[in-house]
Amino acid sequence: MAVYLSRSTLSSWVLQVGTLLQPMTSLLRSHIIQSGYVRADETTTQVLKEPGRISTAQSYMWMYMTGNHFLPADCVRISAHTVPTLSS
Repeated sequence: MAVYLSRSTLSSWVLQVGTLLQPMTSLLRSHIIQSGYVRADETTTQVLKEPGRISTAQSYMWMYMTGNHFLPADCVRISAHTVPTLSS
């Protein structure tokens, strides 16, 4: 049995879930900052329909990770967020 959903429906669902998960994301970021050891990496990405920017402008996605290879896997936490410029 196949279910076909439009891109706009899926996009709407992703945005709604992101909004609902924001408190958990904030808590996770707080744990990462307090961990005492943080790895960070940034990569360029394109965000469509970003307010005040053209659709071809580059944005940056930042990934943060706690821990190192000495810690068990259940102690590692990972978070990501997107910003419009490196100075954001």
